[in-house]
Amino acid sequence: MLSLDEFTLERITFEVRYETAFLFWDNSGKVLADMARDYPKIHVTNATISSVLCDWMDEGLALNFDSAKAYVTQDYPSKLSLFYEFTTRLTNLIQNYLKVQNFTRVGCRHVHSLRTNSSRRQALSCEILGPGPPKRIV
Repeated sequence: MLSLDEFTLERITFEVRYETAFLFWDNSGKVLADMARDYPKIHVTNATISSVLCDWMDEGLALNFDSAKAYVTQDYPSKLSLFYEFTTRLTNLIQNYLKVQNFTRVGCRHVHSLRTNSSRRQALSCEILGPGPPKRIV
């Protein structure tokens, strides 16, 4: 029997999209300065006229934002509270400094995986997919 307790949370991704925020070019540094003040271990990996990329290696976090979207990923999160706090802070700063009134899309994806041996994988594929033509499980 398949149990969700057997799965590992490999990655979580949060994304917001918004109409072009023209203040990105004037205020992206303010967003970044506040994030760096609140999370001192964040490291800017690339900041250009079109986007800002940062990471926080100790926590497996990566941040990317530009004039139309922002997303944060975290690999193998040990506690989701940090991820939720971090994304909430970023979203609030984007609304404040970039004057984003509405988000056109908000999404959060969780990627879970289950490592198994080949005989267990075969049994699980039958359990998950049911009868019918063969389907591939990787």
